[in-house]
Amino acid sequence: MASCTTGRIDMYTCSDPCVQCRDPCGDCFYGSCAPPAPLDWQGPILVWQGENGKAPACPDRAPMTLYEGYRGLNMFDACGPCECSPSTCEFPEGVEVSTTDGTCGAISRTVDFPAGWDGACTPFDSIDTPTSIRVAPTRLGGCEPVVSQVPRATFTWNLMAKACGSLEPMEPCADRTQICVPDDLTPTPGFQQCVFKTGDADACPMGYPQLSNFYSGVEDHTHCTPCTCRRGPQSACSARVHVYDDAICTNSEHDLHPAPEEAPCSAVVGSPSQIASAEATFDVNDPGSCTAEGGQLYGTPKLLGSATLCCRDVE
Repeated sequence: MASCTTGRIDMYTCSDPCVQCRDPCGDCFYGSCAPPAPLDWQGPILVWQGENGKAPACPDRAPMTLYEGYRGLNMFDACGPCECSPSTCEFPEGVEVSTTDGTCGAISRTVDFPAGWDGACTPFDSIDTPTSIRVAPTRLGGCEPVVSQVPRATFTWNLMAKACGSLEPMEPCADRTQICVPDDLTPTPGFQQCVFKTGDADACPMGYPQLSNFYSGVEDHTHCTPCTCRRGPQSACSARVHVYDDAICTNSEHDLHPAPEEAPCSAVVGSPSQIASAEATFDVNDPGSCTAEGGQLYGTPKLLGSATLCCRDVE
């Protein structure tokens, strides 16, 4: 009788040698019989399922990694706490000087004080015969966000699935309702025999009752609300600016009284005949409190690349 694989003339005592080509006298001697995968499924394949990051290498009998997926998503709030700089009272930013009238009607010179001025004596180019001075208002400063937000959450997975296979063909068993899974696809410790389908399935095919869904990744649709700072209702800032006719804040002082959010004009009568420096002090320095708000996590991640694994235990 001709052999199905070799073409030799061999003699067998089994009844139908061409049903079991590799071992004509046995029933899937080189593997195990298993239900075939339905038309819209793939497999059977070997699948390991366990703790993420602990997957073993594919066994030598099934060296090809066919799929890796994850389940058990953990989402962590990475927004971080919002913080604000302290609320502060700030001195005026400068003065406008008129040398023609006492009502600040014709401004001839503008003097800008240093940024973040702490009120210490600051000289400037002298201005002769000042007749009126408009001083910038005192201001509330600070109370600004000091922490930039991470714009999303962070994610980890609890479980992982790894599917392994080979190029070995699968032939029918004596029971034509099953196929012979070669040795390189029979279960090994830690692996199960499974069939695979992309997308979510509600039920498993016959013979593979253990259903589990895995995913290839996650698309982040989360965001952190921006940090904002809310100033308390009680705040008071009142300053006094002193201008002098010399560059070291000692001679012929003239006092200006800036108001919050206003720019009052002060007529200069008599001395000083010129101004060349200024300093400032606070009469009231009570900027109030500052409260940080925001930094909440919103949104829901989207799971990507769903796949269904249906597995069976083999004794």
